[in-house]
Amino acid sequence: IGEIRFNVLKVQAEPEVRIYSIDGRLIRELEGQLQADQSYIFSWSGIDANSNIVPPGAYLCGVRVETQSGTENLFRVVNVAY
Repeated sequence: IGEIRFNVLKVQAEPEVRIYSIDGRLIRELEGQLQADQSYIFSWSGIDANSNIVPPGAYLCGVRVETQSGTENLFRVVNVAY
């Protein structure tokens, strides 16, 4: 299980974290938890939205945050290996 953790300040709504295939298909939207230190934790176990194990390879993790100064989108590559 992989963990995505980050801190944000002055957000208008809970951050959205989604996993995409390299070609842009949505694989899974992740559920997050706000921690006592105001960080967010999102976990992904390599399972897609249909409860199937994804094939090994590279995926994109997209984070969207609505702040007082506007909407921010950030993408990072995550790798799945078994």
